[in-house]
Amino acid sequence: RIVQQIHERIENIKIDGVLMINFLAEFLVDNKYSPFPQLVYTERPDKFCQDLLEGRAGIIIDGIPFCMIIPATFDEGLKSPDDYSHSTFMNTFKRIMRYALLLITLLLPAFYVAITSFNQEMIPEKFETSISDAREGVPFPSILKLH
Repeated sequence: RIVQQIHERIENIKIDGVLMINFLAEFLVDNKYSPFPQLVYTERPDKFCQDLLEGRAGIIIDGIPFCMIIPATFDEGLKSPDDYSHSTFMNTFKRIMRYALLLITLLLPAFYVAITSFNQEMIPEKFETSISDAREGVPFPSILKLH
């Protein structure tokens, strides 16, 4: 079904030539304003073949070193083609670590701002004095420093 949809969309494209693979991307994505990628570019044959084995579709254009894989999922950015060359245990451990570190990266700055700006009584006294010493010459509150 995915291949049929891609084939129909490609046949409906009215363009003089395709110099880069991303010329096609404009016509193949459903939501152009999505912050998440809807397709993936790669020049690695092992990644391309692995994604084909996982049920995705791929587009290769003669003379262009990149190929396109459709559809992309959220975890595409957290997977590496090199993961498949390791044991299952190590592969699972690496992926769990990637997801855990993603959550820490997303939540820790918000936690810091919440603690330093709104719940200052939860901070130990020595730590609070080191934070206040570090912020001494800064004219903006913590909430503005992150943006």
